[in-house]
Amino acid sequence: FAPVGTATNHQWEQTRLLTYTAVEGAENGLNNVTAVTSGSYSVIISDLKASGSYAFHLAHPTTTDQFLTLNPVLLLHTNSQLTFAKRLGYAGSAEVARAQISVDGGVTWQDLWSQVGSGGSGDGSFSRITNSLAAYAGSTAQFRFVYDFTTGSYYPDTASYVGLCLDDIAISNAEQEQNATTNNLPSGNLFAFQPTASGDYLLRVRAQLSGRTLPWGPAVRVTATTLPPMTIQFAGTPTRQGNVFQVQFNVANYRGTPLIVLQSPSLGGAWTTDTLAAIEVLNTNGLFRLSSTNSANAGFYRLRAD
Repeated sequence: FAPVGTATNHQWEQTRLLTYTAVEGAENGLNNVTAVTSGSYSVIISDLKASGSYAFHLAHPTTTDQFLTLNPVLLLHTNSQLTFAKRLGYAGSAEVARAQISVDGGVTWQDLWSQVGSGGSGDGSFSRITNSLAAYAGSTAQFRFVYDFTTGSYYPDTASYVGLCLDDIAISNAEQEQNATTNNLPSGNLFAFQPTASGDYLLRVRAQLSGRTLPWGPAVRVTATTLPPMTIQFAGTPTRQGNVFQVQFNVANYRGTPLIVLQSPSLGGAWTTDTLAAIEVLNTNGLFRLSSTNSANAGFYRLRAD
């Protein structure tokens, strides 16, 4: 990566990517969302819902803004969409329902959708809202819903038909970032990524200056695959001419790994590296020939891939 010249430290992050398929409708309670509310009303209701048994509900028992934030951090693509079912019931003109996105880790938020209270009974049923996220393709994003209060009068009641009801919240064609790990790099501009499982990952770097940390740079997508096992098998009949022993062997799925020849005078003896051994490549299909000098009447050989 290109380092920042005045940085005192760089950090690099690895994040696992998994296809995001969740639909949030309060069926799992608040397990995958974070609610920041005031008053003593329930954020989960069962009497008004678009589907299933439950829905989310935000009200204004006080003039404090109410928030419902999806916990997952998502990587967006050109065909990503935010969809949800909403029902804005009794709400004043100072009460505004919003769906918002943040692409800077929650520092700033932009509206994707908003609806101002009608001053009366409002929506009589749920309706579906779809928002294209193409403008944010390639971004790492977070999503939240806000029941905002600007200034003026409001409905302080917390019954389900008052305020904002939400159900069936989904972000399609997106990937969830999981198990983010941040590592320090005090010097240099190289780091080694060693995944422990196959799959897709994001790698990114940021600089730390005296007193502040810069935003993450562009992410690089890496796909880690599990290679088939490499196997070694002796082939054919060993030959000996004078004190030179030769035998062919096959290596399946050979990847340029060093091949080590071990020797022992007996099967029960100690195995040591045969420093006189030579390995010759016979063809590109993984056929090799081992040659070694051994003046003993009998010897045992073993091959190992390191």
